[in-house]
Amino acid sequence: MAPDRNDKDSILGKSYFNYGGIPSNLNTKGSGPLYDATNTLANHLGLYVDIHARHCNVRVAFKAFMTAFEDMVDLNFEDEPQMGAITKPKNFKGVSRQLSIGLKLPAANVDEARMNLRNVSLLVKSLHPVQELEFDSSTQRMVRAQAPTSVPYFSIRFLNLLVDGHMEKPDFSSAAMSGLTGYMDDVKYSLVMDDDGGGFLADRGNNGTKAFTQHVYPKLITLNFVFYPYFTVDPAWSIQSGKEGISPEDGTYFFSPNNYPYQYESSKNTQGNTIINSSTNINSNDTISEADKARINRAFHSGRRK
Repeated sequence: MAPDRNDKDSILGKSYFNYGGIPSNLNTKGSGPLYDATNTLANHLGLYVDIHARHCNVRVAFKAFMTAFEDMVDLNFEDEPQMGAITKPKNFKGVSRQLSIGLKLPAANVDEARMNLRNVSLLVKSLHPVQELEFDSSTQRMVRAQAPTSVPYFSIRFLNLLVDGHMEKPDFSSAAMSGLTGYMDDVKYSLVMDDDGGGFLADRGNNGTKAFTQHVYPKLITLNFVFYPYFTVDPAWSIQSGKEGISPEDGTYFFSPNNYPYQYESSKNTQGNTIINSSTNINSNDTISEADKARINRAFHSGRRK
């Protein structure tokens, strides 16, 4: 997945994840740059979760040490009371989706521990709404308006698993440009204190004195949240009957957005035949059925040759 060259906010291929160096007391040659393979995986392969708070234009990114990725889709029905009916019909109300995401935020040194705490703090700040400032004539000061002018909503991008389903190009870009948009809730984070990588790192400052600054930073933070995606156009199948008089059962169905709920690339067998089409391509029930039928036929004839 190549970076989108038109996306100035993309951090893929840059040194966004690059925290400090090896302390001089751990390096006989003095302090120096810290090589961390996880930085390389995040910076150059995009293994990070990018979160953009759209209402306040704030962005944080975490390395993808994922501990949970649960996707739940609910079909919402409403009972329709009917006199004497044993089996009551239900009215379809819609489809709702809920994602539960879990992350571990380990720190290789105090600089990374400080950045992790800063990013979690910034994420918590972004959970609050935007309120405009108004002039209060009684105090002659600017004060916050009582009602929020913008509620918190976010875009999240993680490779092909958290991505805007309407995105046509497979190029990798930032959450602001191609992230899955929705609302965040149930944000929980823990400063781990047990023996499993927990505890604190003491901050000795950046002024060269190595004096304790009365600041400590957690070596490990766990972060969990629930995300509710929403779309301006709901995902659905569209029917194209074609010729006049053709019933819906005989028509062609197209699903949109193509890359919902996940994006995936095409796959071919050793003979070069397409097994599945890319999610980016427009797939109908006809093309999906034809591809499945051809794959079954090839498998059947291959089995007979044996």
